[in-house]
Amino acid sequence: MENDSIHNENNLIPRYNVLKFNFSDDEKLILEELRENLIDLAISEKMSSFNEELILKDIIRFLENRLQNRFDYEYKENLARNM
Repeated sequence: MENDSIHNENNLIPRYNVLKFNFSDDEKLILEELRENLIDLAISEKMSSFNEELILKDIIRFLENRLQNRFDYEYKENLARNM
């Protein structure tokens, strides 16, 4: 994995480029949007740890809304778990 960084006022947020070539351009865009949303959530909630199941449910809900049910639940769950 390559590691880039986004500079924030108070900290440094790592950004990883996952080497998975099977994602479509739409999927890559959605995953980038999801990553940004999760970072915003963590910063706004000042989260140092989180409930993995709760976050996974939020990710699945986001994917359901964003993808408009184009993929089945199992695919979205696997996608959420393998980020």
